[in-house]
Amino acid sequence: MFVRVGVLLMSLISLLWAAPLSVDALKGQVQEAIQATIGDNVDRVMMTFRPLPSSAHWPDVATSLNILVPERPFGLILVPVEWGVKGRKFQLPVQVLVNAFEKVLVSEKAIDRSSSLKDTEVQNNDRDVTVLLAAGKTPLRQKTELLGKRTKSYIKKGEILSLDLIEPIPDILKGQTVILRVTKGAIEVSLPVTALQDGKIGDTIKVKGNKTDMNAIIESQTLVRAER
Repeated sequence: MFVRVGVLLMSLISLLWAAPLSVDALKGQVQEAIQATIGDNVDRVMMTFRPLPSSAHWPDVATSLNILVPERPFGLILVPVEWGVKGRKFQLPVQVLVNAFEKVLVSEKAIDRSSSLKDTEVQNNDRDVTVLLAAGKTPLRQKTELLGKRTKSYIKKGEILSLDLIEPIPDILKGQTVILRVTKGAIEVSLPVTALQDGKIGDTIKVKGNKTDMNAIIESQTLVRAER
């Protein structure tokens, strides 16, 4: 009597132990792995799973899974789930649509290239930034990130501002009149010239005088020195 009960209990435990992992449990583990990869870099994430492919070898509840999340898990991604049984390896491809939402800076008007950005030209809005993140771009969140910056290209009204769309304002701008210092031995001459290129302190740019063009090194926002 006790032997039969024991055998039945062991059989039941064996069946439970080898029970296949439920679809919801598998999705839960994949979702946790994706969220862990994203971390706290995104305000809100929405995940939509595509129908899972049928598999003759579905992982057991007790099976240890290796979930391979892409480096940038945004947009429609493929997450391979791997596991091993008795020396054999199995893989189940899981497709997930990952949408990311953040409170980011959005242009309130069209902004021309090489324009300094003003607070009144941008606003913070909650937007879907999935496409930007999937492309490896960094959306801007704070207006303080625009200080001392200008646009690198034309920005449309309603466009999300990202790090690749702005650059530091140069110390000297193309077309600006600056003072050129030319040193020859003990003699130093200063004269006004026109900058033919943008540049920051330490850069070498072309400048134009009355008679000729030459290269000069930027020393300040108003001064360049002839390259020796």
